[in-house]
Amino acid sequence: MRPDYAQEQVLRLLSAFEPLTYKDIAEATGRRIEAAGMLCKRLWDMKVIHITKWERQQHGPHMPYYALGCLPDAERLKAYTGDEINARNRHKYKTQRTEVYKEINKRAYERKKRYFAENPDKKERNTQQRKEWAIKRFNRKPQALKSIAMLDEVAFQFGITWRFRSKKSASRMVKSLEGRAT
Repeated sequence: MRPDYAQEQVLRLLSAFEPLTYKDIAEATGRRIEAAGMLCKRLWDMKVIHITKWERQQHGPHMPYYALGCLPDAERLKAYTGDEINARNRHKYKTQRTEVYKEINKRAYERKKRYFAENPDKKERNTQQRKEWAIKRFNRKPQALKSIAMLDEVAFQFGITWRFRSKKSASRMVKSLEGRAT
């Protein structure tokens, strides 16, 4: 069976620039993508062209690359399982979110730093306010107050700031810092 003009056009393209996808062929010949796909499928069925490789697309089916010749086709890529897709998306979301949060935190830190540089009295008031909140959080128990006083002292020595959610974490921090101080 003699190939028609469209098939000859595809064969000439493949002989000049191989391997090509059916989208590349459609663009080069000026045909619709569906028509180019059907032409490639017809030539592939006739064993005039073969598939050299498959490329994974972001959306849609895998893209075959065609070349001239009656050679064995490349093995088709396996589809991702639902778990693989979820893991990939989770990782992508996590890294993107981390980068965004880093940028937001960086901007917030710079803004806060600039604000306190312009208003030193506000910085002192903010530090005092944090201590008061910590005291309220620890329910004004003597052991907690002692821990806060020790934290103030140790934090001053090391030049660090502190903020805790519970009495247990505060006392744990005091013990670890006491070990460093001695």
